[in-house]
Amino acid sequence: MQLNYRINDWILHLLWDKHSDAHHYRIMAMSQTFAYYTIDTTIALSYNIPIDKHNSYIKVKVIGESANNNKLIESNEVDISYSEIEKFKITVLNGFRGTTLAFRSKWVYDLYKVYDKDQLIAETEDPIVELLYKVTESKLNKFRVEWYTKKDDWYLLWGVSDGFVKLPDRKKSDYKISVVIPVYNAEIFLPRTIDSILSSSMTDIEIVLVDDGSRDNSLDICQWYAKNFPCISVIHQTNQWVSVARNTWIKAVSGEYIAFVDSDDIIHPFMYENLYNACKITKTDIAISTVIIRNDIKNTEPCLSMPEKNENYIVYTYDEVIHNMHSKNNMYFVAVWNKIIKAEIIKQVSFPVKYPNSIVLYEDSAYTPTLYSYIDKFTLCKDAIYIWDKRQRKTIGTLSTRHKSEDTDNVWKAFIYAYSYPIYNRNWKNWELCDYASFKRLIESYDKFKDPSPLLDYRNNQLKELINKQKLFKNNLIMWDSHLKDIVDKLKI
Repeated sequence: MQLNYRINDWILHLLWDKHSDAHHYRIMAMSQTFAYYTIDTTIALSYNIPIDKHNSYIKVKVIGESANNNKLIESNEVDISYSEIEKFKITVLNGFRGTTLAFRSKWVYDLYKVYDKDQLIAETEDPIVELLYKVTESKLNKFRVEWYTKKDDWYLLWGVSDGFVKLPDRKKSDYKISVVIPVYNAEIFLPRTIDSILSSSMTDIEIVLVDDGSRDNSLDICQWYAKNFPCISVIHQTNQWVSVARNTWIKAVSGEYIAFVDSDDIIHPFMYENLYNACKITKTDIAISTVIIRNDIKNTEPCLSMPEKNENYIVYTYDEVIHNMHSKNNMYFVAVWNKIIKAEIIKQVSFPVKYPNSIVLYEDSAYTPTLYSYIDKFTLCKDAIYIWDKRQRKTIGTLSTRHKSEDTDNVWKAFIYAYSYPIYNRNWKNWELCDYASFKRLIESYDKFKDPSPLLDYRNNQLKELINKQKLFKNNLIMWDSHLKDIVDKLKI
């Protein structure tokens, strides 16, 4: 059985002929089992294998086996050079707390290790690490970074660092992207967030920090960055919640596109460059990234993955986005922070602020359907990555949302207000589908109320008021979705 290999874009592909009696194939790397591959209908099969860092090359072979794991046939053994693994640059930034290193690998991997000569000094699962001290330029030459993917309970090397990238002076100019960060009591995580954006491969970026009346040292951190980086500005206001903070900066930015980042998340170094290129190549006004969720210190949820298509850019129509934005694993449509949006469009839409009883929730779910009604085409970019860090929010509230989890009635009133918001604020040219998405979400919440209650009556009265104002829409709603018709009939609207 002949085994061949090729390396394409730093990924190793093994190819071999199918054996007629083999039940499966065992892939051996350095005499250890790396993976199994069962028979399918293809003649040639492939598998991606990393290189072992302890050797200048790796020996790989494939064994065809029976269902009982008995060896039937063995391929030739091939040697793959260590020099063929991925090399990537490291961006160096002197941030608020010390030196920050950002890793320009093509993806976000399971583990990064930072070495000073041969001494391990840091480990992280994110493409950025803060060294809580300043590192001189001469000492940086002794640093190296390795990145790994996880296989069961062990890690395999996928790439190594290959030199450093000095950040250019980001002087005030005509910015391509304005990134706005609402800040509230975020002193622990804010420097890491800002550093990740400053380390971006795209240089034409401005950052606007909107301090929403923080009670910790967040404002001092914002002012330090504004003093040391000309591309950063600070807006300070009394505590008025995240929606007001976002509306404040919409008027202040100057970029061609606008982006949001939460003050405890980070971005991949290539995210904004890839999103900007996606908009230009596909000629759309919005580009959306994939999302990785950090759930706790040792757990990473899978990406909120893009559809299984080969294209790097996937273009959606408005109709397709609206019908899919609330389906499972499509949160990248709803969230505001994993996108860039044309500034002239985003400035037409405000975030909701008049919540009942000052319970501010579901702002993104209110805002994005409204915004989308002004956009005809949407681009999803597979190799742009936003890292949503839920670990921080378990320990400290970093956004100025005000509610108590036990205040169920008011939380649901906020839900109803948020999903009604697009109906009153959307673009008239796309009113039917925008209203459909909002009504669908509101009506389907019917199933969440098992017993009659004052809250159920409140919700039903709100729905009746909305639908009675638009009797034509009620007919379209029933026509589009028979399940919704059954719920509308139960509500006696």
